[in-house]
Amino acid sequence: MGVFDRQIATATRVIKAKGELCQWQSAAAPVIADPTKPWIATQAAPVNRLVSILFPTSSSDPLLKLIAGSSIEQGKSKGLMAAVSFVPQLTDTVTRTDGTVLAINKLDQLKPNGQSILWYLEFKQ
Repeated sequence: MGVFDRQIATATRVIKAKGELCQWQSAAAPVIADPTKPWIATQAAPVNRLVSILFPTSSSDPLLKLIAGSSIEQGKSKGLMAAVSFVPQLTDTVTRTDGTVLAINKLDQLKPNGQSILWYLEFKQ
Protein backbone atom coordinates (compact mmCIF):
# COMPACT_ATOMS: atom_id res chain seq x y z
CA MET A 1 0.00 0.00 0.00
CA GLY A 2 1.50 3.29 -1.10
CA VAL A 3 1.55 6.73 0.42
CA PHE A 4 -0.57 8.31 -2.34
CA ASP A 5 -3.27 5.65 -2.79
CA ARG A 6 -6.07 8.06 -1.85
CA GLN A 7 -4.88 10.68 -4.35
CA ILE A 8 -4.56 8.05 -7.10
CA ALA A 9 -8.09 6.81 -6.40
CA THR A 10 -9.46 10.38 -6.41
CA ALA A 11 -7.77 11.26 -9.72
CA THR A 12 -9.05 8.03 -11.29
CA ARG A 13 -12.60 8.57 -10.01
CA VAL A 14 -12.88 12.24 -11.03
CA ILE A 15 -11.34 11.78 -14.49
CA LYS A 16 -13.55 8.76 -15.15
CA ALA A 17 -16.65 10.71 -14.08
CA LYS A 18 -15.90 14.02 -15.83
CA GLY A 19 -13.67 12.83 -18.67
CA GLU A 20 -14.17 11.11 -21.99
CA LEU A 21 -13.55 7.44 -22.77
CA CYS A 22 -10.91 7.40 -25.51
CA GLN A 23 -8.96 4.77 -27.39
CA TRP A 24 -5.22 4.90 -26.73
CA GLN A 25 -3.19 3.34 -29.54
CA SER A 26 0.42 2.35 -28.90
CA ALA A 27 2.71 1.26 -31.68
CA ALA A 28 3.99 -2.25 -30.99
CA ALA A 29 7.70 -3.01 -31.23
CA PRO A 30 8.81 -4.54 -34.55
CA VAL A 31 9.12 -8.33 -34.58
CA ILE A 32 12.40 -9.84 -35.76
CA ALA A 33 11.62 -13.21 -37.32
CA ASP A 34 15.21 -14.22 -38.12
CA PRO A 35 17.84 -13.34 -35.48
CA THR A 36 20.58 -13.65 -38.09
CA LYS A 37 18.93 -10.82 -40.07
CA PRO A 38 17.82 -8.27 -37.44
CA TRP A 39 17.45 -5.54 -40.07
CA ILE A 40 14.46 -7.40 -41.54
CA ALA A 41 11.60 -6.81 -39.14
CA THR A 42 7.86 -6.94 -39.51
CA GLN A 43 5.59 -4.41 -37.90
CA ALA A 44 3.38 -5.90 -35.20
CA ALA A 45 -0.24 -4.85 -34.78
CA PRO A 46 -0.74 -1.75 -32.60
CA VAL A 47 -1.98 -2.16 -29.05
CA ASN A 48 -5.34 -0.48 -28.30
CA ARG A 49 -6.48 0.42 -24.79
CA LEU A 50 -9.50 2.28 -23.44
CA VAL A 51 -8.60 5.17 -21.14
CA SER A 52 -10.47 8.10 -19.61
CA ILE A 53 -9.06 11.53 -20.42
CA LEU A 54 -10.33 14.86 -19.13
CA PHE A 55 -10.10 17.58 -21.78
CA PRO A 56 -10.32 20.90 -19.91
CA THR A 57 -12.01 23.71 -21.79
CA SER A 58 -10.24 27.00 -22.36
CA SER A 59 -12.75 28.67 -20.02
CA SER A 60 -11.41 26.58 -17.12
CA ASP A 61 -7.82 27.80 -17.58
CA PRO A 62 -7.19 31.06 -15.66
CA LEU A 63 -4.29 32.08 -17.92
CA LEU A 64 -6.42 31.68 -21.05
CA LYS A 65 -9.09 33.89 -19.46
CA LEU A 66 -6.49 36.65 -19.15
CA ILE A 67 -5.39 36.45 -22.79
CA ALA A 68 -8.84 35.92 -24.32
CA GLY A 69 -9.49 38.29 -27.19
CA SER A 70 -5.81 39.06 -27.65
CA SER A 71 -3.58 38.06 -30.55
CA ILE A 72 -1.63 35.59 -28.40
CA GLU A 73 -1.85 32.02 -29.68
CA GLN A 74 -3.78 29.94 -27.20
CA GLY A 75 -1.80 26.81 -27.87
CA LYS A 76 -2.57 23.17 -28.19
CA SER A 77 -5.35 21.11 -26.64
CA LYS A 78 -4.53 19.50 -23.33
CA GLY A 79 -5.71 16.50 -21.38
CA LEU A 80 -5.43 14.88 -17.97
CA MET A 81 -5.23 11.12 -17.58
CA ALA A 82 -5.13 9.22 -14.31
CA ALA A 83 -2.37 6.69 -13.66
CA VAL A 84 -2.48 3.79 -16.12
CA SER A 85 -0.90 0.33 -16.24
CA PHE A 86 1.32 1.23 -19.22
CA VAL A 87 3.88 3.92 -19.99
CA PRO A 88 2.60 6.37 -22.62
CA GLN A 89 4.99 7.30 -25.44
CA LEU A 90 5.17 10.33 -27.74
CA THR A 91 4.53 8.03 -30.71
CA ASP A 92 1.11 6.99 -29.36
CA THR A 93 -2.18 8.43 -30.57
CA VAL A 94 -5.54 9.08 -28.92
CA THR A 95 -8.90 8.69 -30.67
CA ARG A 96 -11.76 10.63 -29.11
CA THR A 97 -15.37 9.45 -29.17
CA ASP A 98 -16.16 11.77 -32.11
CA GLY A 99 -13.43 10.05 -34.18
CA THR A 100 -10.84 12.83 -33.88
CA VAL A 101 -7.32 11.38 -33.81
CA LEU A 102 -4.88 13.31 -31.63
CA ALA A 103 -1.11 12.96 -31.83
CA ILE A 104 0.80 13.56 -28.62
CA ASN A 105 3.14 16.54 -28.48
CA LYS A 106 4.22 16.45 -24.84
CA LEU A 107 3.84 14.12 -21.84
CA ASP A 108 4.43 15.02 -18.22
CA GLN A 109 3.73 13.00 -15.13
CA LEU A 110 2.79 13.86 -11.57
CA LYS A 111 4.78 11.19 -9.77
CA PRO A 112 5.71 12.05 -6.19
CA ASN A 113 7.74 9.42 -4.37
CA GLY A 114 7.76 7.31 -7.55
CA GLN A 115 3.99 6.70 -7.52
CA SER A 116 2.21 7.74 -10.70
CA ILE A 117 -0.90 9.80 -9.95
CA LEU A 118 -1.64 11.79 -13.08
CA TRP A 119 -0.45 12.32 -16.67
CA TYR A 120 -0.50 15.78 -18.26
CA LEU A 121 -0.98 15.46 -22.02
CA GLU A 122 -0.50 18.07 -24.72
CA PHE A 123 -1.67 17.25 -28.22
CA LYS A 124 -0.45 18.50 -31.59
CA GLN A 125 -2.77 20.77 -33.51
